[in-house]
Amino acid sequence: MKTLIAIFCLVSGLAFGSSPVGTLGTIPTLDIGGRIFTDLTNLIVLQAQNTTTSHWGTFRKPNSTSGYQVTSGKTLHILGAQSSIIVDGGAGGNATVLYGDTDVGIDSASAPTNPIYPYGTVAVSISGSIPLNLAPGVYPQSLNFDVPATKYPALYVPAGTGQQVQITIYGYEQ
Repeated sequence: MKTLIAIFCLVSGLAFGSSPVGTLGTIPTLDIGGRIFTDLTNLIVLQAQNTTTSHWGTFRKPNSTSGYQVTSGKTLHILGAQSSIIVDGGAGGNATVLYGDTDVGIDSASAPTNPIYPYGTVAVSISGSIPLNLAPGVYPQSLNFDVPATKYPALYVPAGTGQQVQITIYGYEQ
């Protein structure tokens, strides 16, 4: 199981300074920003990205052609995030995870319909979300955000950061 997870992390384009894959006793684990995931079978891993000019993208499973929609009757509990800075635009800034009613695709200039931000508005949410460090690299962190049934988790990167970024989120549906 550990080998399969390590291969997934490598194939999905994530590079780690030290391996986040480990064990807790004999249980395989994944460490994202200090949050230890032990139920790897049910762990939902979603990715979204932007270019240096667009703002929104819907999270999707790796290699999926459509955005991830939370299962009817369940809530997606997002517990960790990892930012991968692809292009350093020099401005830095913050990105935020949100949700909406529609799939806006991978790289969109438009927000999802009825966007809901963690702290109510874009401006406030940006100050409390995923920092986009200036240097290219991979930056894990814990995160707590719930997405209700039938909604689409999405990514917002504000204009002016100059960053091309891929964000990976980790969580469970319950």
